[in-house]
Amino acid sequence: MQRRNLIWGVLAVLLFLGALFWAREQDPFSRKWFTLKTADHGFLKCVAVLPKPVRQYPVIIYAHGFHDTLMNDGSDLRQMAEMGLAVVGLEYEQTNDTAFAPQFEALLQYVGRQKWADTNAVVWLGFSMGANRTLDFALQHPQQQPRLLVQLSGAGLPEGQTNSRLESLRCPVLFIHADHDEVFPLANTKRQAAILQTNGLPVEMKVLSNVPHGMVPEHGVVFSRHRRILPDASGRQGRLAELPFHCAVAGRSAALLAFLPAGDGLGCRMVCMVTASKGRVRREDPVEPG
Repeated sequence: MQRRNLIWGVLAVLLFLGALFWAREQDPFSRKWFTLKTADHGFLKCVAVLPKPVRQYPVIIYAHGFHDTLMNDGSDLRQMAEMGLAVVGLEYEQTNDTAFAPQFEALLQYVGRQKWADTNAVVWLGFSMGANRTLDFALQHPQQQPRLLVQLSGAGLPEGQTNSRLESLRCPVLFIHADHDEVFPLANTKRQAAILQTNGLPVEMKVLSNVPHGMVPEHGVVFSRHRRILPDASGRQGRLAELPFHCAVAGRSAALLAFLPAGDGLGCRMVCMVTASKGRVRREDPVEPG
């Protein structure tokens, strides 16, 4: 009897392991968990979600919002990866503003060394606190700014305040904000976008109707198509190519963006998936101060 139970136990383990192996092989994504050491002797936990087969892809670096965690980012990261993008999430320090810079610096260095990363097509996407932190890093590190900066439900610029550092921003910016944002008013983001536009930056403003700050999903997917003016692939601000812009609304707090080479090699096509709850996207262009 004991021998029979042992045999059944071994078979059960083998079946379980076989099921795990089969499920892993069927998974269309490869997940790479890694920990980085920062310049201030700290550590940063990260994950990269890569479509299979693993090859070079445009990259999105996603910084979640306050109280969010890397373990809770799985759905957002997968949605982005489904569009043929390499997506990297990070568990940054939320209670210490100064800790973000060395953490993000370590991550950028890591991504730059990876064969799967197209370093000429990198997007920084931040939601809420993550938007504020990535913007601050971009302003403090002009030489490391991405191909595109995405601000999803960011703080913007409150009325009566100025930010001379905005002049150091050189990359195109996409602002995505909810009209019912109870944390960061829409007017603040519109004011910030208007200043950047005055500075000569390519800026796009997308407003999600009937959506709160957190953009919790409830129903359906809303698709809309726009046109977008973006810098050419050489990165020079003086030469712009007007190319299709696609925006989809579905899910929570994930904007999916990619710069893909245009047919003539001089431009880029941007693909964006934005998330919302009962959301409808309306375009506000040109941007005017709130």
